[in-house]
Amino acid sequence: MKKISTVIVVLLGILFSFMVNAEVVKFKSVPKMIADFGDYDEENGTFKMFTSKEVPNFQLSNRVVKGDLESVILESVKRDILYGIYRAFIHTDYDTVQVTSIPSLLDFKNPSKHEYLQQYKATLKVKRNKVLQVAKKLFQVNSLNDLVSLSKYNVWMWTTTFNKGHYNDQGSPTLDIHYAALQEISEPIIEKVVESDGLYSLNINATPSDSTVKVMNIPPKYKPGIKLKAGKYDVSVSKKGYGKWREWVEIVDSDLSVDVVLESKYSCNKRYCKNMNSCEEAYYHLNNCGGKRLDRDGDGVPCEAICPGG
Repeated sequence: MKKISTVIVVLLGILFSFMVNAEVVKFKSVPKMIADFGDYDEENGTFKMFTSKEVPNFQLSNRVVKGDLESVILESVKRDILYGIYRAFIHTDYDTVQVTSIPSLLDFKNPSKHEYLQQYKATLKVKRNKVLQVAKKLFQVNSLNDLVSLSKYNVWMWTTTFNKGHYNDQGSPTLDIHYAALQEISEPIIEKVVESDGLYSLNINATPSDSTVKVMNIPPKYKPGIKLKAGKYDVSVSKKGYGKWREWVEIVDSDLSVDVVLESKYSCNKRYCKNMNSCEEAYYHLNNCGGKRLDRDGDGVPCEAICPGG
């Protein structure tokens, strides 16, 4: 019995050590991060991405109900913005983020309805290094990663320390003091002027750059900077040799830029035509892997036994 207890203690010690030393999960973009955590969702209107280029600009909208005290609504707005800032800096590599919160009024009779309370709208645009300075001062931490810990369910949760600055009833420094400190370091927000024709630019920044981009639910052919009305658009990005990307994007009241990185179907670990499973794969190796041996006569067509036109 004593041996069993010892084994359990050792295993728990190993598990605790793993949880403490685990590397914080990173995401390539804010939408991927939001989707993975699941606290906000584009489908129910609690998340909107405006631009995801050098400075990601996005909106989080917690649901409130009719009759909520104004103090409760304001606290909800502040927590939205704190969530967006700290999640982005902890779980992505962006140096600056802009986060807006506009609470959404929940209609129990029609839950899919999104009524945004614009009078409570708030936006902060902050830099990573300045937020770290605030965190060091208020929470006595050395890194923003110190504000999250891995739970036994393998989820990155806020620490007890961070929650003291995430709520007003869990000790110092409190949500209000924390938010005020972030307001002080926020950069000026430049609001885009709505174009007189009510149209906005849509740019799909695809990698590889020669990918084919289509907007499936409109007649006009996509071109960079295409002018569209506010609304949702079914965007498809594809290229031979790569997996297809297709998602709905939404233009709200400003230009929209979306970064899309296609993942390759193939790797560069094959060298000869006999190893190719298709003409498409042969072309991929020729164009992306330096596989000149696949085109011995130099006519641009690889593996002529499986690729026509040689």
